[in-house]
Amino acid sequence: MLKSILFLLMIIFIAVRFICISILIVFGTALPTLVIVFTSLTVLYGVLLAAKKFVLSIRLKEIMWFFTIQAAIVALNLGYMVLIGFPLQLRVSEIITVGTFLDILVAICVTYYVIKHLRRTSSQQVRKIDV
Repeated sequence: MLKSILFLLMIIFIAVRFICISILIVFGTALPTLVIVFTSLTVLYGVLLAAKKFVLSIRLKEIMWFFTIQAAIVALNLGYMVLIGFPLQLRVSEIITVGTFLDILVAICVTYYVIKHLRRTSSQQVRKIDV
């Protein structure tokens, strides 16, 4: 159940970011190329995980790593934007492409709950073996 919910959340993140990156490429943007490349790599990783899900199967840890990498990329993008002193007047598609602190918070919560779930299930399996 948890895996399917997180997979759908991952698909939503991928779709929204892909649409925003496409809009920025078509209509032009003032964002640094490095930010767009990092976000595109995150989207590409998500697409590869989604393709793997449809061909084979995907583990919960792989979805957790997607959200962890996404949080790191958003933090890197925000840090880079602050470092170069980018102006604060961004369009919505640029804000979604760069990411926000809410993206980082969601990814940290997902990572925490997945680790908690994995520990709980592994301890239950150990108890079954002991009995």
